[in-house]
Amino acid sequence: SLLPGLDLRTMALTSYVMLTTQPGVQGLPGEPGQCPASCESIRGPPGEVGLPGIVGPRGLPGTVGMPGMKGQKGDKGEGHAGANGLNGEKGDVGMKGPPGPCSPAIQSAFSARLADLYPVADLPIPFTSVIYNMQFHYDPFTGIYKAPVNGTYVFSYHLVVFTRVLKVGLFHNFKPIVKSTELASLGSVSQQVVLHLSMGDEVWLQVRDTTSNGMYANSEASSTFSGFLLYPDSCDVPLSRELSEPIDGTYTWGELEAPATPAP
Repeated sequence: SLLPGLDLRTMALTSYVMLTTQPGVQGLPGEPGQCPASCESIRGPPGEVGLPGIVGPRGLPGTVGMPGMKGQKGDKGEGHAGANGLNGEKGDVGMKGPPGPCSPAIQSAFSARLADLYPVADLPIPFTSVIYNMQFHYDPFTGIYKAPVNGTYVFSYHLVVFTRVLKVGLFHNFKPIVKSTELASLGSVSQQVVLHLSMGDEVWLQVRDTTSNGMYANSEASSTFSGFLLYPDSCDVPLSRELSEPIDGTYTWGELEAPATPAP
């Protein structure tokens, strides 16, 4: 069955030519085709991301930039104190300072309270209940304090009064120094004085008479007599600590110089 218009000879010639002809020289590339307007709609999906490339060589250092603005102060950090350092070398001896106050060679103080009510007149009042008398310069049986050294002393008394008027005075070597008066109602009298005494001087309390000796004491109220050496005249140790013999004199009430009355 032959194709129409072709005879057997023609077909044989054609076959021969196809079997014996060699391939021709490749032609030049054609011009790129123009994408019609509709090609955007038929573009395929993006391809996958490729592998990272090889890191290139390090570039040259850049120029120094402008200084930035000062930042805010940071919070205080938590730390631990360091170990103590080694001691330094001993310094030179300083200059000698001025002499300080001396320490008295003799100390003296006493305090005692009344044990017997309504004391006898014209005699020192014995405060027999001793509170303090470590140096034994106060005699609780006679009621007399004897100065152990020349110096400045402080004496005080606080006395309760009841049922009788009280007239009492502090005496130094038979001379009155201060006096106090209180009515018979339950009350009190007090005095404090500073005296300069010589070694062996005596100090005591004394009432005026039997009608004005209302000095009182009980379990709820105390009458006391106290004194102490404030400071001695000298810091030197006395040559002798033997107290002198009792001072002779007459126990009288005596008179104090009355204050002057101002003119009207």
